Amino acid sequence: MSDFWSSTTMRTLLLVTVFLALATAAADMLLVQPGFAGFETLNARRLGLMQDVDHLLEREQEGRELARLLKLESIEGLDGADAQDPVVFLGDCLDAAQLARLELNTESTESAGVLRRTRMTLRAKGRYEDIVTFVKLLESGSRVVTIDKVQIAQVPQTLDLEARLGLSIYDPRGGA
Repeated sequence: MSDFWSSTTMRTLLLVTVFLALATAAADMLLVQPGFAGFETLNARRLGLMQDVDHLLEREQEGRELARLLKLESIEGLDGADAQDPVVFLGDCLDAAQLARLELNTESTESAGVLRRTRMTLRAKGRYEDIVTFVKLLESGSRVVTIDKVQIAQVPQTLDLEARLGLSIYDPRGGA
């Protein structure tokens, strides 16, 4: 019995055990690693799809809010054929409010669900009451407009104020 547990037999058993453990680890790496890479690819696709769904839900929520503002059931059936040009609309509001237009720039146009959003910056000058009138005209006008940014500052050496506005004007995609 003592021969069975002799140091040579123990060394042989230990070497065979280590060899089997290394062979098992190598087989696991060959079989499991490609599966793990596939898992990472699937997980990345899942995360991308979740972001796409979140983006679609945000656009849908924005559409519902715009429909509510327009007092419509849905914005799906909007037709922009009768919509006034955004620049003309803003010009008319400025004139009605008796504000002097200093600058009007289109920054970008992008999709906002079934709508197209045109981002603009506007600089105008006039009295405080005229700026308030302008904002009220935007609110009650025929266009859906959001005011994204407002800065008002005194024009040096005058009683006038300068308003700098970041605006978004929404149109049905086929609209003006």
